[in-house]
Amino acid sequence: YGWARVGQKLKEKWEEDINDYILKRHNLECLFVLIDSRHEPQKNDIGFLEWLVENQIPFAIVFTKGDKLTTNKIASSVARYKKFLKNKWGEMPNHFLTSSESKEGIKELEDFIESFIHEKN
Repeated sequence: YGWARVGQKLKEKWEEDINDYILKRHNLECLFVLIDSRHEPQKNDIGFLEWLVENQIPFAIVFTKGDKLTTNKIASSVARYKKFLKNKWGEMPNHFLTSSESKEGIKELEDFIESFIHEKN
């Protein structure tokens, strides 16, 4: 899902392929949904998260680009998502604020992934 500069038919094909992959991947432990932390909750992001919940797909949210705005603006943006999702579902799913530039949140994300690996072994 999301934005891409391609034709509608190709987008529809991608959506079908992604849906099939997610729904038929029985060993999927957690799907990471990357969301640009600079923006308000987007309709397509919320729609995708709702679809995951409806289909009982485990997921975590990775807020990206945590270094692109001031700390206060990023915190405000993430807080809007938290408020929206808490109002919708009563709780916020696992989430991480990350930055590829400063490496913020990467260790926490790695630790979260490691927890799945250790649970399986």
